[in-house]
Amino acid sequence: MKKIIIPVIIVLLLIGTYLGIYIYSLSKVEIKEIKINNLEEISSSGFTITGYCEVYNNGIIPVKISHVEYIISLDKNNHTLATGFVQGGKIPSKKSVKYPISNNIKWVPTSELILDLITQKEVYATISGEVHVIDLIGIVLSFTEKIDIKKYVVEQIHIF
Repeated sequence: MKKIIIPVIIVLLLIGTYLGIYIYSLSKVEIKEIKINNLEEISSSGFTITGYCEVYNNGIIPVKISHVEYIISLDKNNHTLATGFVQGGKIPSKKSVKYPISNNIKWVPTSELILDLITQKEVYATISGEVHVIDLIGIVLSFTEKIDIKKYVVEQIHIF
């Protein structure tokens, strides 16, 4: 009987230790940066916005990100310009992963946006969303980043 109990206790202690370390690592996942790199492919039909959401694992062991979802909305009227969903993956310990943000935004439903880009000094949009860290327990990290999209349009116009 003693021969069975001691190994079982050791296995249970190891499992408990691993679970504790894993839960600790889950609590150390953080959003490092939300970045818009560029507005590309500006045409008469719209433009493409590109960037990323960088998630950092400051834990001891790798953790799994289920997915990242986001909404890009115009600040002036809270009009949704685009939505996105990015499949997650494992993030190694002490490493970060950049999940891409890339959406085509049409001018037609946002003709007010064209007018604002012409007449206003600044035109702000907000990218807001959630990083879903899900394994044994579910953790959701929220983010919000305000960007002046006019400066990116002006940069693109100066390239041509």
